Amino acid sequence: MDQLQPLLMELDSLKSVYRKSYISDGARNENSAEHSWHLAMALMSLKDKLPNELNIDHAIKIALVHDVCEIGAGDVCAYASNPTEQAENEEAYLNSLTERYSAFGTDVKDLWYEYETQETLEMSMGKSVR
Repeated sequence: MDQLQPLLMELDSLKSVYRKSYISDGARNENSAEHSWHLAMALMSLKDKLPNELNIDHAIKIALVHDVCEIGAGDVCAYASNPTEQAENEEAYLNSLTERYSAFGTDVKDLWYEYETQETLEMSMGKSVR
């Protein structure tokens, strides 16, 4: 458990990455942890409306981790001028996470890569619900 605490504290910092978008009442900017949680909850609530071949557990995992990379790279607007640089910064952070937390970091990076490449049904559901 002592080895898990630093990882959990690092993941907690996703709550401090504020996005350009606002929460629904407009009171403040949404943070990336809230964004990921809300996407996962949306997928869960739509489960009965989604294709039967969709692996909902896998789609929820993608939703929960797709922005973990923002801990190290920050949030970027979808219309940013240099998306290549952002993707490189995100991957660099995930490489660092993998070096420090091998199994967990590898899982997160694989899920992030699946999200970024947009080649699976699970990823496409996450993008369309978003």
